[in-house]
Amino acid sequence: MNRVIIGLVLMSVMVVGGLVGAKPFDLATAVTTGQTTIADVAWLAGRWTGTAGSDSTDETCTAPARGVMTCMFRSMDGERITGLEFITLRETASGIEERVRFFSPDLAEGQGDNGITLRLTSVAGSKIVFDNVKESGVVKHETISRQGEDSFTVHIEVVDASGKSGFIDAQWKRSK
Repeated sequence: MNRVIIGLVLMSVMVVGGLVGAKPFDLATAVTTGQTTIADVAWLAGRWTGTAGSDSTDETCTAPARGVMTCMFRSMDGERITGLEFITLRETASGIEERVRFFSPDLAEGQGDNGITLRLTSVAGSKIVFDNVKESGVVKHETISRQGEDSFTVHIEVVDASGKSGFIDAQWKRSK
């Protein structure tokens, strides 16, 4: 579960950051999710580095093509790679959708891991929110806040199988 949450946090920062970057940097500006397109996240193409808890992370995203971007993500502790992810961002009739699949360092999938699907639910100035499409999902909400031109924070609300609530906070910076 920790690997899933860290990955979602980090990817969300990137996705939300892209949407924030495409809109005026004004909290009073609200955009409906149906107005967003993959062009709003196009600036995310490239390499990003970040931290989530004690793990360091990096992610590389392609430029948009035919309404889709793809990203590869990895998290690392001080000694080894702890997780890998493959992510797509795509345009749908209701706006931007993010799909995430999780893998071990040897590319094995977890049993019963069907990935996670999140949908953009609000964009207002420097804050963007994604919600899990499944009510039973571990990740409930992701809130990304732009902190400047090339940095973001993300706050992800989670609920484990026992019903215990928690959160993960992460920071991302563009790697130049």
